Amino acid sequence: MTTNIVINATLCDPSAREQAPMASDSDKRRELESEIEKTDQKIDRLVYQLYGLTDKEREIIKDTQIEHSPTPVHPVDVSLTSVNDTK
Repeated sequence: MTTNIVINATLCDPSAREQAPMASDSDKRRELESEIEKTDQKIDRLVYQLYGLTDKEREIIKDTQIEHSPTPVHPVDVSLTSVNDTK
């Protein structure tokens, strides 16, 4: 029996790790969002299959999800003042 082992060079050689390109935060975020989307779709397919939903029922659910999806929340600059702060 033969076992093939692949070792990432960056794990063995610290200098290779330093030379390896670093993904930016935005790249990581896009990758995570993509993985979340794929997972959501997989969960949806499994639930549809579990309940034996027809294509028409699936479309109704998708349309309802779109209509009721929450509005994205964006950070707001809020200045806090003390209760005793009178101007």
